[in-house]
Amino acid sequence: MNLEDLNLAALVAVPAVAAIACRLRPASAVPFTGAGLLAGALFLAILPVDREAGGAGLTLAVSGFGKGALWLSMFGVGLAVLAVNPRPGADGAIAWSAQLLATVVVAARSPLPLLAVLLVLAVLLPRLEPDHDLGLAWSRRISAGAALAAAALTVTAAPHLPVSEHATAVLLVIGFMVLLGAMPFGVGLREWLMHARARLAILAATCLVPALVTALVNSLGALSQLHLAAPAGLVIAAFGALTLLVGALGQLGAAGWRGLAADGVIADLGLVLVGVGALDISGLQGASLALLVMALARPFLYLLEEMAMSGAWAWMGAGAALFTAAGLPPTVGFAARLLVLGSAFHLHPLLAVAVVVGVVIEVFASARLLLRLGIPLVGPGPRTGVVPVAVAVALLALVAGLAPGGVLTYVWNLG
Repeated sequence: MNLEDLNLAALVAVPAVAAIACRLRPASAVPFTGAGLLAGALFLAILPVDREAGGAGLTLAVSGFGKGALWLSMFGVGLAVLAVNPRPGADGAIAWSAQLLATVVVAARSPLPLLAVLLVLAVLLPRLEPDHDLGLAWSRRISAGAALAAAALTVTAAPHLPVSEHATAVLLVIGFMVLLGAMPFGVGLREWLMHARARLAILAATCLVPALVTALVNSLGALSQLHLAAPAGLVIAAFGALTLLVGALGQLGAAGWRGLAADGVIADLGLVLVGVGALDISGLQGASLALLVMALARPFLYLLEEMAMSGAWAWMGAGAALFTAAGLPPTVGFAARLLVLGSAFHLHPLLAVAVVVGVVIEVFASARLLLRLGIPLVGPGPRTGVVPVAVAVALLALVAGLAPGGVLTYVWNLG
């Protein structure tokens, strides 16, 4: 085993060790998480792109798109454990387990490990919120989507296709749309985002959804092998446009910050799928920045309802989150929408129209809720965790918006 293989193994081992440590020593969950984040960041930074390890149906490799998704998942773990954490041991173990699952999903280049880890995820979801059965609908869709996608990927790897190429491509696309929670298959994901504890919803948006999108991106090679990449990409983008419109319209009815965040994740997923469906570098860049918007803006909106915030920090963090979520300049949300819009126009003008309509509705919905609720002022016992969260959201949203090329080059390896 060479150094690169050891690096990839360490990237998988760090969240596993951190999850066990948080569970066994709950009082030390915060320092364990800090050490795990530092170690994970080091291993991820020096990990070579597309370096394959393993074999015999257990091949692992992390693409440039996957590296970006793992950076986002580590950011989500930090938020879930360090920002607001009434149960350090349990929440730390859950967060690091989500990071472990995300790492395997991102790195899996064979149907077997991908199917195995997704079925484990489907089994665990209902146990995280047993009182509400929130994970049941999402769990079923993950199981069904994983089975369909894994079956299609297995068929494409066979020397002779047992079914037609068109049937295999349809199976693959539908499988991933069900797995990702694209509309009209996204009811279970939306219920989870709306009603699960904020820390679990944040982990879904920052760890699991970007990882699942990476699995879709990794599967694009199978579509090319079937010589049906272009029509399949158009179908993926059409699902994305529908998902964007449903998420944007859902934000119009949001009664609070959580509703805006939950339906915003659905809308962001729609943008991501439109970018991925374009099957070009601009589309992947737009999808990458849309995932960054999902990880930056939506969690802070969740935390608005859980944290007691001072007015100044709330104005800065929530303002940056709202501007980013709505896609207003000079935030990264604006850059993401420009790239996705350009790719959508090249695919089909109707897709571009759908993207524009969805973005306009999102701006209106954000402004409407802000006028209704306002920014929270001083609350009882403000948590100190809001300060670094607000600073991180504001700085990252602004820097990534002003220099998206640098983010795409050095974070996503897609420059």
